[in-house]
Amino acid sequence: MMKHIIIIIFVMLTALSLAFSIANSFASESKAVKSDLSESDTDIKLKELRNKIDVINQEILVLLNARAEVVLEIGELKKGNSMEVYDPAREKEIENKLMRINTGPLPNESVIKIFREIISACRALE
Repeated sequence: MMKHIIIIIFVMLTALSLAFSIANSFASESKAVKSDLSESDTDIKLKELRNKIDVINQEILVLLNARAEVVLEIGELKKGNSMEVYDPAREKEIENKLMRINTGPLPNESVIKIFREIISACRALE
C-alpha cells in the first residue's frame, strides 16, 4: 500500500513538473513575440497568453487537490499506525528530487519555496 502511495505521489510530482515545463514553453513562445505589434495585436496576444495561464492554473489546481487527496490517505495510514505526521527526511527527499528534475526557468530556490508551501498546506490536512 505504501509503495502504491509513493508511486502516486511521484506521478503527481512528475505531472506538476510537466505543467511547469509547459508554462516554460509558453513563456519561450511569448519571448518570440515581435515588439512592433500594434496595440490591438498586443492586446490580442496578451489575452491569448493570459488564457494559457488560466488553463495552466486550472491544471495546477487539479493536481494540488489530487495531491491533497493522497495526503489524506497517508494521514489515515499514519494515524492507524501511530506514526508522526511530520517526516523531515521525506520532505528533504522531495526537495532533493525536485532540484534534480527542475529544468527551469524557475530557479531551484523558487521551486523549493513553492513546494514547501504545498507540503505545509497538505501536512495541515493530515
